[in-house]
Amino acid sequence: MNMMKTWMIELWVSCMVVPCMTLAGATANVTVSPLWNDHMVLQRGKPIPVYGSAAAGEKVTVTFNDQTRSTTADSLGNWLVSLPAMDACATGKNLTITANNTIRITDVVIGDIWLCSGQSNMQSNLGRKTDMDNANFPGIRQFWVPWVSAGEPIRTMGGSWKVCSPGDAPAFAAVPFYFARKIYQDQNAAIPIGLFVTPLGGNTIDPFLAPEGLTDIPVLHPLYDMPYMPGGPFHLFFGMDYPLVPSYVKGLIWYQGENSETNVQSPDSYFLKEKALAQGWKRAFGLDDFPFYVVLLANFEKPPANATPDTNGWADTRIQQANVLGIPHGGIASATDIGDAGDIHPQDKMDVGERLALWALRNDYGRTAIVPSGPVLRDVTVAGSKAVCAFDYVGAGLMVGSKTLFEPTQEAVGGKLGRFSIAGADGVWHDADATIQGNTVELASPSVATPVKVAYACWMNPAGANLYNKDGLPAVPFLVDPISAKYTITASAGTGGSISPAKATTYLKRKTALYTITPDAGQSIQDVKVDGVSVGSGTYHTFDPIYADHTISATFGTTIPQYKIRASGGPGGTISPTGDRTVKQAGSITFAITPNTGWHASILVDGFPMSARTSFTFTDVRTDHTIAVTFTPGGSKPEPDK
Repeated sequence: MNMMKTWMIELWVSCMVVPCMTLAGATANVTVSPLWNDHMVLQRGKPIPVYGSAAAGEKVTVTFNDQTRSTTADSLGNWLVSLPAMDACATGKNLTITANNTIRITDVVIGDIWLCSGQSNMQSNLGRKTDMDNANFPGIRQFWVPWVSAGEPIRTMGGSWKVCSPGDAPAFAAVPFYFARKIYQDQNAAIPIGLFVTPLGGNTIDPFLAPEGLTDIPVLHPLYDMPYMPGGPFHLFFGMDYPLVPSYVKGLIWYQGENSETNVQSPDSYFLKEKALAQGWKRAFGLDDFPFYVVLLANFEKPPANATPDTNGWADTRIQQANVLGIPHGGIASATDIGDAGDIHPQDKMDVGERLALWALRNDYGRTAIVPSGPVLRDVTVAGSKAVCAFDYVGAGLMVGSKTLFEPTQEAVGGKLGRFSIAGADGVWHDADATIQGNTVELASPSVATPVKVAYACWMNPAGANLYNKDGLPAVPFLVDPISAKYTITASAGTGGSISPAKATTYLKRKTALYTITPDAGQSIQDVKVDGVSVGSGTYHTFDPIYADHTISATFGTTIPQYKIRASGGPGGTISPTGDRTVKQAGSITFAITPNTGWHASILVDGFPMSARTSFTFTDVRTDHTIAVTFTPGGSKPEPDK
């Protein structure tokens, strides 16, 4: 991922829009964002922004967990108080907001908040009676954001927090519930888990994207103008996810794909949109790190009638989803063995949620020994008439598995691997005889003298696919065509730091690759070059699906680099500051955008259109940027960030 173009929408006091906006000199009770109500969860380890409205110029005081902070409402009556970061606390406490009246919010806990979004399979409610009857988890809390479509970012929302209990469990989304339950129980109920639930069935991924996420993915730039979207570009992000900003979150779990194209903009469009989704939401929430865990689509409809794999549709979508492993802090949870041929909404949401939770436990809760995924193809070699498949995430070893819904996977001792296909020079696919040899699987067919292509579970419904690791997780589908198509990325680092993977690494065609650049103590990244071209000084770089050889190099030094941000505006309003500004590496800078009454602002960031707003912040600056604002007559002066 190009981390050098990381920015976010920063919400300052002048940018707040809340339900009861007041005018200077008016008398009004203090109000708070609708997100702030009884039983809420606050994100641990991050500053806690509390915001709302009051009478202009009125002093507002917020007290929580032995911390008190005060501010004064601005001329529009908006206010924001930032409480210091706090550790996890499962004991509910009161938070008070005092001005000319007092608001008391009860039973507030501190833990981790996970965004949960996608389509209808993320939206489906908990329905398994035994789990609802035993759902007594006071530290698990859900805030379900109502459906809203918006043409511009909005700040208001409805909804309320629910505490997980047998009585309220039917209102919980199933995948988020099982995800949260596994983490909560593993952590001995010491870390409350909050769930922001924002899915909407029947949609493509496109309206969930944030405009900030597309800027450094050129093939997706047509999405800045989406006339085919009834709600306009980015309308679900603007209406359902942006209102959660500036609250901090831990990360995102995502279950989507049934209704999305796979190759409208390019053969890898869906992966690139998932990448844009992750980095756009990361930038919008102002996070340095953003866990992003994705569900591979479940098996559905009729099993295949022959050995020829699908090369489009769901089968291809899964291959693109698996490439999320090349995104920083990305993970995948396969559902290919727990679907329902007759129901696009399979009942077994427990295994889905718990498999997602394995990634979080390993990456985010210190459980580094956990194996979070089933086997993922790393390489294929040819040995005579055999194709030898090597895997990552083999865990305790490979096995033939048998899976019953809601039950642990069992080893099928003496069982035969299924749903492997192999083809020779004639391109005709045959069922492969597949055998486990250590941590590899050998494929052969009497009809194939020299293997040229191999595939596994590459159908909409790969029923019968049964390769697992001994940790009970299913292998990820793959298609390699041809086996000989391999490419090398050569990495090099100067003195003062390292790059990983180091030296030369070979990859199969269409795989992604994540490179991490790490300066030594007292050193800074000076430059990162990909194929000889500078891409800034980011700490990560993702090679998107690979179709050629590449190089990546990094240089280091004791000097902290500085970058230029050029801001320009025209008549009809102001941008402040203006002109050229210098920002140190990893620093940030905010620009206020103020159209005159009766004028409208159009904003370009690095040449790409952003939605209307009254401020824009570049954060974690690692390359030069531009922001240009033009003002045109029409309409009244817009409300901030609305």
